[in-house]
Amino acid sequence: MKDKSFLIGLVLSPIILFGMYWIGSSSDTKQPKATNEVVDILSLNFSPAIPIKAVTEMPFLQLIEKAEQKVSLKDFAGKPVVLHFWATWCGACVAEMPELDEFAKQNGIHIIPIVAEENAQSKVAEYYSKKNIKNLKIYVDTKSALARWFGANALPTTIFINKSGFEVGRIIGPVDWSSSAGQAILKYLTE
Repeated sequence: MKDKSFLIGLVLSPIILFGMYWIGSSSDTKQPKATNEVVDILSLNFSPAIPIKAVTEMPFLQLIEKAEQKVSLKDFAGKPVVLHFWATWCGACVAEMPELDEFAKQNGIHIIPIVAEENAQSKVAEYYSKKNIKNLKIYVDTKSALARWFGANALPTTIFINKSGFEVGRIIGPVDWSSSAGQAILKYLTE
């Protein structure tokens, strides 16, 4: 009797599994795919800043042509800022830079991509040239002092600063800037 039950179970199991698969896959195909999906900022691995802290006067370098100029976040006061820590050796970082460049071109906020590594100026200039990045300037935090001040311990880290100069949140990890995620970020910063 046990052998008969085992054989029936053995025969019915694939039929039941196939039926479950067919029902599940057919219901997915009947639902239309969203073309203009709305993304909430909190669904993007966004962490609100607690406590909210004001930007710093700590200097970092901007590469202009072949010269360097000291700047600080206070130089960007009055508009929202996207502070993006990255490195040329970080695969996820370099993969998102062309999208970030296009995002910078289309939106009226300051995007400050800070490369957090020593002696990176020539590497970044070469990378920008190779990937045809024209809307992002080269900023360097050679000693990672600004990254440490913000607690940016992983790359990429994107920190959002409102027009009053306060950090309002951050995303650790890459962002799909060309999708509705970028628009959710823009909406959050400009409201």
